[in-house]
Amino acid sequence: LPHLFEFMDLGWLPSGLRTTLREILECTCLRPFRDYYEWVAGETLTAARDGGFTTVVELGAGTAQITRMMANDPRSVGVNLV
Repeated sequence: LPHLFEFMDLGWLPSGLRTTLREILECTCLRPFRDYYEWVAGETLTAARDGGFTTVVELGAGTAQITRMMANDPRSVGVNLV
C-alpha cells in the first residue's frame, strides 16, 4: 500500500525550510508553472485507476485546488475524492 505523510508537518523540519518550501509550492500556481497542479491531479487519477483505488484523500490541501481539478476530470468518475 502507498505510504502517505505530510512533509510540512514533520517536527524536525526547520521553520526557514518550511517557509521556503511553501513559497516554492505557491510559485507553482503562477506562470509559467501554472499547470503543475493539473499535472499532479492527472497523475493522481491515473495512479488511482491503475492501482484499483476507489478513494483519494488530499491531506494538507489548503484550498483543495488539486481535489477540485480532479473532480472536474472525467477520469474521476467512480473515485471518491476526500
